[in-house]
Amino acid sequence: MGNDSAELQRLVDAYWKHYELAIGDRRERLEAENLFWAWEEVDNAVRAPSPQTFDLLLALVHGAQDDDALAYVGAGPFEDLINWDGARFVDEIERYARRDRAFRQALANVRISSNVPATVRDRLAVYIPPLEPSGG
Repeated sequence: MGNDSAELQRLVDAYWKHYELAIGDRRERLEAENLFWAWEEVDNAVRAPSPQTFDLLLALVHGAQDDDALAYVGAGPFEDLINWDGARFVDEIERYARRDRAFRQALANVRISSNVPATVRDRLAVYIPPLEPSGG
């Protein structure tokens, strides 16, 4: 992923178009396959984060059309970044969570792995609800 803002916007637009088509009818789901590259590029950016990864996540949050889309980005790329590299990004996550409602809403859909350092889990606990105990 490059630095170019036009390239970033193209990726964000394709990612959200893929999302819209992937939840549509059969024809739309087939069409979504043509945009799967955008989902893969976001996934790769989170798996091997660079300084631009956080900018990408912010752009995805601000490109989300509704609460369902915010939940999708929270439970997907946000969750992966926190679970794989949370310690590296916790300062930025906290800073944006304090001032950005959409960012907080996306974070609320993250499920933190027990592998994440306790210090990171504790710092983000105010924004990320604990898993509900199973049973009944």
